[in-house]
Amino acid sequence: MDQEKFKKLFETLALVNSETGFAEVLDRVLTSASEIVSAEAGAILLIDDSGKNLKFVSATGPGAKEVKKYTLPLGKGIAGWVAKNGETVVVPDTSKDPRFYKKIADELEEQHESMAAIPLKVKGRTVGVLEVIHSSAEIQFSREDVEILEVFANQAALAIDKARLYERIFEQNRNLKSALSARYSFKDIQSQDPVVEQIIETGRMVAKTNSTVLILGESGTGKELLAQAIHNESPRASGPFLAINCGAIPETLLEAELFGYEKGAFTGAAGRKLGKVELADGGTLFLDEVAELPMSLQVKFLRVLQERVLERLGGAEPIEVNVRVIAATNKRLDEEIREKRFREDLYYRLNVVPLQIPPLRARKTDIPVLADFFLKIYTRQMQKKIHGFSERASKLLQDYSWPGNIRELQNAIERAVVLCTTDKIEFKHLSLTQMKELSDDRIVSFKEAQHRFKRDYIIKSLAQTGGNQTAAAKILEIQRTYLSRLLKELNIPAS
Repeated sequence: MDQEKFKKLFETLALVNSETGFAEVLDRVLTSASEIVSAEAGAILLIDDSGKNLKFVSATGPGAKEVKKYTLPLGKGIAGWVAKNGETVVVPDTSKDPRFYKKIADELEEQHESMAAIPLKVKGRTVGVLEVIHSSAEIQFSREDVEILEVFANQAALAIDKARLYERIFEQNRNLKSALSARYSFKDIQSQDPVVEQIIETGRMVAKTNSTVLILGESGTGKELLAQAIHNESPRASGPFLAINCGAIPETLLEAELFGYEKGAFTGAAGRKLGKVELADGGTLFLDEVAELPMSLQVKFLRVLQERVLERLGGAEPIEVNVRVIAATNKRLDEEIREKRFREDLYYRLNVVPLQIPPLRARKTDIPVLADFFLKIYTRQMQKKIHGFSERASKLLQDYSWPGNIRELQNAIERAVVLCTTDKIEFKHLSLTQMKELSDDRIVSFKEAQHRFKRDYIIKSLAQTGGNQTAAAKILEIQRTYLSRLLKELNIPAS
């Protein structure tokens, strides 16, 4: 092997392995391989997750930008053959090789090139192909070129595999960080009500402390939004925000979700798992529907609040945690204590700073504010030009009792935007009379219940697709013509 090429090989390998970014490694590998054998162009193709296709992930040369849009079925083309068989191929003239993928050649106007295609292997498994190309069949790759490329490809494959692993870990960490973050701040709380404004002021004050907060209010009033706002204005804002609904997880699983477990703690515990309390270390844990916390777990959670320690299921060592707790409930905890369903000592630990959010029906001035806020969101999402509410629609919004509070108002406005075909939301678009009927305990006929379900389900599907009936029909798995017929039968205006 030429000493100069040998030296260049190991210099470039050192550079390749010094990179951790996936795209950077691919570009470095390809540039280095081309330089070693003085090739004018090249490409790296990697086998996708399905194991059935090769995708161009990096390319150099005249057609570099165009070639990246192509995917080759495994076994097709020269690269496909190399990937399938795991063997190096040297092609003196690509235009005369029966394996050459003619579709790419014709579109890129490639003719009479010489090519060396080397499998990229990790632990004997082919993960992709390295191609290097001379722009003329008059220039051929020597045996020495092929040998040095094979040595290079073995090391480059490891670098690519390592970089891809780093990228996946980075993406997982980014997704995890996103899942553990709080989106809302006090600026997101839309209100002109004096009581809510006082809650915001108190919330800003308590945010600067580590005190435990108990948020009280009916379902749909925005308890988690307030909890996130407190977290985001606290010294813990850079830490995680984790929420857990105590009423949504079976009691048998809730303990493991909260406190985690060690390997072998129970059947199926194949490894250690950290619980929500431990994952929230340095940040905030939001306990939604805390009244649903079983008595057996109330004792364990009281220890977390008192001593700032926990024990995983199957564990013997206490684990210190630095976590701020914000709890919420729509129940009267004093009544739960009287009925022996909630521990009094835990209540006092949680009730350091209580914040009572009033229901929407008690803050009428907020209804038009919130309605306009949601209207702007959904008209933008659905690309509709709707400018406010008619006088009759506005009166209906004010007169309605809103048993589902802000959440119900949000859903009502979304549905109204879907149904609206004019420049204003009208009374008929709100369908609040129907919602009143659904909110009470009156039993309707089976036929009427079916009618209501169909109507609401189709409206929800249209909302999800921004009023696109073809897309909605696809979600519903019905024909587009049948959906049109249903819209007429159920009196749903076409968007």
